[in-house]
Amino acid sequence: MRKIKMYLLGFLCATGLSILGCEDDDTSIEESSATPNAVNEAQYLETQAATEMITGVSGDVFLTDTGTNKQVGAAKNNNCVERSSEETDGIVTVTLDYGQGCELDEDVIVSGIIKITYDLNDTANGATILTTLENYRYNEVSVNGKATSVYSIVTDTGNFKFSSETDFLFEWPDGLTATSEGLSETETVFEISNEIFDFYTLISGNGATEFSNGDRYTYEITTPLRTEIGCAYVVSGIVVTTENGEASTRNYGDGSCDTIATDTDTNGTTTTIDLDDDQKENDN
Repeated sequence: MRKIKMYLLGFLCATGLSILGCEDDDTSIEESSATPNAVNEAQYLETQAATEMITGVSGDVFLTDTGTNKQVGAAKNNNCVERSSEETDGIVTVTLDYGQGCELDEDVIVSGIIKITYDLNDTANGATILTTLENYRYNEVSVNGKATSVYSIVTDTGNFKFSSETDFLFEWPDGLTATSEGLSETETVFEISNEIFDFYTLISGNGATEFSNGDRYTYEITTPLRTEIGCAYVVSGIVVTTENGEASTRNYGDGSCDTIATDTDTNGTTTTIDLDDDQKENDN
């Protein structure tokens, strides 16, 4: 049974929320399939990785420029990106120009322009961040569309939320296309007392990717996923993924900081897995 690594958590961590200690691909979610003629695995992974990169950059720009999180933006700075910004009546537009090709790491080269727009007057209690693309390519894949993110503060508790809605069209050199839409929300929950100051995240969301050859992939978080500082993997929550109708349910457990989760397939068969072993299998 083929395993597809989904970049859902990597994507959420990248949208300015990596202050919570998300670790590379350790928190990735997988999807399983028995469909023999599914889209090439690498093509589906590219849609997820490109989405992660685009929304992550937008979140980092906003949180860095507004002083919410200077460390994240500084860590992701890249010398081959030309950045400019302008402000008109409080409306800020940041332009990131990757030129004809900017190597982000050994596996990713991007080109084109990402534009991030937000209202500076709204940043005290929240703001809407619009991300648009111009001639943007992720490796050999052309990406068009937009993402809208909302940063808000829960006044009663002081918690903050970061929600994103994405709508992208991908096209490969061979003519294959895919539409991908997603909704996600991450709430940072603060726990403050006379003795401790701590926080964790609760992640909700759903998404669907449809290819022009008819293949369809979805995910839905049915119980919010909880991540904590110091834990490499999600500690609790449930996510249901499908590939061409074949469903798989992953349950991350009771909140313990461990490497254990369970997968239940479309026939109701449940398997206990070690997330460390699972990650090693996907890396090979």
